[in-house]
Amino acid sequence: QGASAAMKGEAGEGGEEQNTMRMSATAFAQTSVEHVISDHAGTVLDDRDPEPSLTRSEEAKATEIFHSLDRSKLGLNLAEVQKGLGNIGVRLDPENLAAYVIPFFEQAGLRPEEDALSLQHFLELVGRVYAPGHKYGPRLRKASGRGDEERVRDLVFRGCNPRGTDGGGFNSLHYAAQYDRMGTIDLLLDICPDRTDELLNGADNAGWTPLMVAAAYGRVQALQKLLSRNARPEAISSEGRNALHWAAAKGKELAVPLLTKAGLDTNTQDANGWTTVHCAMFHGHVKLAASLVMEFKADMAITDNVGSTAEDYCSPEIWQGLLTEVERLKNGKKRS
Repeated sequence: QGASAAMKGEAGEGGEEQNTMRMSATAFAQTSVEHVISDHAGTVLDDRDPEPSLTRSEEAKATEIFHSLDRSKLGLNLAEVQKGLGNIGVRLDPENLAAYVIPFFEQAGLRPEEDALSLQHFLELVGRVYAPGHKYGPRLRKASGRGDEERVRDLVFRGCNPRGTDGGGFNSLHYAAQYDRMGTIDLLLDICPDRTDELLNGADNAGWTPLMVAAAYGRVQALQKLLSRNARPEAISSEGRNALHWAAAKGKELAVPLLTKAGLDTNTQDANGWTTVHCAMFHGHVKLAASLVMEFKADMAITDNVGSTAEDYCSPEIWQGLLTEVERLKNGKKRS
């Protein structure tokens, strides 16, 4: 058949629907929020914390916590300060205690083991230590993408929730997956304070999970790590596509065996009826499509919702290239 009427720009039966599907197929490359993190050695995260301040609601909560703990009416001792910070969402291990709390006592001219903090001092300390997502979320996501595990750990322990998202819906794990940061993936999942599954399988505004991101970018190590941590391969995006569809659309051959081994079928159809072969051939990934057919039992003849096969979404030359590559692989199998 060669290129379809819709491919040639003619009206044709089903042409409008095919054009709609074609627009949907390319949507993955048109993100409204660009996730850019420089790996350049000269680009570093700003080490300066934002001005220590609390919102009205944060100050009200901290004040309530202070009064609930200040039974003596003389202020909070070190143990009570630690409990109060914990109630706000700050996890104080010995490292953070030594880095933030003890120096604060000393700078205020107080002895940590003997003196107590007034309400004003406590509110100032909370402002310095507490790292809420609305102030520190972008920093946490950038640190996750860069694999800065020390900073990730510090921010999460100070109350920045890794499930928080950017304008496109990416959470910290999306960033770590996009940049193949296996250690950061483990760290985020190990220290996430609650609802870990929402971090692991959380979807962005287009329904993309961290696993889909790893698949689309060909981040094989991140894929392996996420699957080992029980990421759900069967999750689908808003287009009805799973991680294998996106790996095929982006031409990421090394992701295919991992995802098929995890249980994904190359012939599963998305919301428009496209299989992995449709996705691969629309984008001209001939070798990947041939591998799908020969190694992973993909069916080239499956039709989509408007009755079109993968052949109808590519030029005759590209389709012939697929047939030639399939034949080459067949001959190679015969010789072996």
